[in-house]
Order: sequence, then structure tokens, then C-alpha cells
Amino acid sequence: MLARKFAALAAGFMMLAAALLAGCGGKGESAVSPTNISVAAGDGRATVTFTAAAGTEVWLFYAEGAGVTPQNWNDGTRGGRALVAVTSPTVVSGLTNGKLYSFSLNARTDGGPGGAGSVAVSATPRLAGNAWALGAAAGTIDFRSISAAGAGAFALVAVGGGGAISTSDDGKVWAARTSGVTKNLNAVSTNGTTTIAVGDDGTILRSTDPATWTAATSGTTSKLNGVTVAPSGAMAAVGPTGFIVSSADGTTWTPRTSGTTEDLLAVHFVNNQFLALGNKGTVLQSTDLTTWTAKSVPSAGALRAATFGSALYAVAGNGGELYTSADLATWAKVSSGTTANLNAAIYGGQFVVVGDTGTVLTSADGKSWAIAPSGTTESLRAVAARLAGYAIVGANGVNLTSF
Repeated sequence: MLARKFAALAAGFMMLAAALLAGCGGKGESAVSPTNISVAAGDGRATVTFTAAAGTEVWLFYAEGAGVTPQNWNDGTRGGRALVAVTSPTVVSGLTNGKLYSFSLNARTDGGPGGAGSVAVSATPRLAGNAWALGAAAGTIDFRSISAAGAGAFALVAVGGGGAISTSDDGKVWAARTSGVTKNLNAVSTNGTTTIAVGDDGTILRSTDPATWTAATSGTTSKLNGVTVAPSGAMAAVGPTGFIVSSADGTTWTPRTSGTTEDLLAVHFVNNQFLALGNKGTVLQSTDLTTWTAKSVPSAGALRAATFGSALYAVAGNGGELYTSADLATWAKVSSGTTANLNAAIYGGQFVVVGDTGTVLTSADGKSWAIAPSGTTESLRAVAARLAGYAIVGANGVNLTSF
């Protein structure tokens, strides 16, 4: 008797599994499949768009290779998955660059069985940063810095001349925000919770939603050139003649001894430490924001860009100078292929460095660099990485994206 009960339960489970594999759901009516289906490849992801009939629930099926259907997506050889109750557009992440994937959808009503699968559409994810789309100019703003803040309307924050602050959810459409100041803002950084913007005459602004900004006292009337906010909330700002201040909350700032009188042009939080950069090849390193140690970089120029990826630090600056190091002690000068001033660097799926005259450089390993066509000759001042892609801003409201 007990064996028969187990057999019946097993049979019931197999019937349910078969129904799920076929895209079925239970009672109710099947529905007409979604239409106008398209897919756009991204970096490790694909975005599927479609039109669904009113009152239907859409399921998305995808797998490696062509010709996926609601019946074969989970045949054990294609690494397929099903996403339930999706809306358009749906971003499918976790894909492998260079592999072909196909996508199909069906629909149901009232928890009923899935209707016929849609035509399958295919895409091959590819590394972002090599192809760039030029967005509509965001007015005449002299953008100077950008930071990835989180999600939604404030996913990206950019600052610039005359107290300009703009936010964007996609790096393409920008909305102006009220900063409350007219001073030039030279840098912005966020950890997704607290956002700090700094600028001329010691200006420091703090925000927790990038729509509302509050002034803080920096302790200087000098121009502040750079700021960084670590995930922990620790932050630092830098300026002329070795000026460094740090804060735990963005409201109270404490002066620090940098050990240099060179102008500091930028500060970055990379690989769990702070790097301040400046004139005459200055690179200062700190893990606690109190003690700063000079790192000997064989450069006599101005450095302002730093990032970390592929087990390498990369710093860049005027005249196309570009250096890499595995340990911050030994540095190698690498050929950037340009003499343009380099203003910012980031590592996402690869290294991306931006500079004057529309310069964009990319590298997978930090050693071999290629120039990526940007479609502009404007000065590119800053780059941010988010959602497996990049956003760039620069002079005269220029903005570019690569996803």
C-alpha cells in the first residue's frame, strides 16, 4: 500500500514537471503569444522587448544555441532557463559573451496553460566598451565627473561647471537637478547611499537621493579637484598643494597630512584602498585615510585617473601617459597609442580610459590598448561602469554609452 502511494506521488510529480517544461501552469485558458519580439545584445546580458495582450502573464524561455522553444529549453544540453511573469523590456543577465542565445515567449491567463511559443529570436552578448553610442547633448553643460549611484532615476550622477548636477537612469537621457550653488563642481562620487560633489572655493555638497543637496564645510576656500566615497561610507576629497580632507559621513571633514605639496587632481577608492593622484607623477596610497604613503611612478606629468582590474592598477594622465602595476611598487609604462590628455579610467568587463579630443582607450589586460571610435572630438572627462556597460560624459553636454 505504501509503495503504491509513493508511486502515485512520483507519477503526479512527473506529470507536473512535464507540464512546467511545456510552459503549462494549471487551470484557465491559454493565451495568444506575445508579438513584436526583439532582442538586443549587451555585455553578459540581453534585453528582450515584446508586446503582450492585455490581461496575460508572459513567460520567457532562453537557452544556448538557436531555436529555443517552451518545450526544449530545459532538455539538459542547452543550459536553459525560464523566467516567469516578465514585462517588457526584460534584461536577461549572467550570459557568456561570445555565445549565441535564443529567446522565446508564451502567455497564459488565470494561471492557465501557456499558449504557443513565439518565434525564437537570437543574440550573442559581447564585451562592452568597444562600440559607443553618442547621446543627445545634455544642453551646454561642461560635464566634469560622473558616478554610478544605484538604480532608477538616480542610477548615474554627473556634475559640471556652474553648479550643474544631472541624473540619468540609462546614461542617455539626463535630467537637471538643483544644486543650490553656482560654483563649478569638479568631481562626484557615491556608494549608492551617500553622494558627495566637490568644486571650486572648497565647495562640498552632500546628498542621499541626488535630488536634494546640502552644503558641508570643507575647511578650505581652495578648489577641490577630486572626491571618492568607499562602500563603507569613508570618503576623501583632494585639492591644491597636497590638500586632503576625509569624512565618515560627508558632513564633518577632517584635514589630513598628505606629505606632499604637489597639487592633487583626483582621488579614487580602488582595490580596498584610497589612491590620490596629482602633478609630477604623484601617487599617494592610504588604507585608513590618516596615513598616506607616496608611490614612485616614473612620470613627471600630471596624473588624474586610476582604476584596478585583472590584478593590475592603472593610472593615466596628461600626454597619453599610462602606467600599470601589480603591487603599487613596480610600475611599467605602457603604450596608450595617443598623446591626448587622459582624464578618467574605470574597469568593468575591461579597462576603459577616456580623454581629450574624444579619446576612448580599451584593454582586456591593462597591457595592450586599443583606441575605440567615440564619434566625437569633445573632451571626455569621466566614465562610469554599471549594468555590465559604461557611460561617459564630457564638455558641451557630450554623453556616450556602451552596453
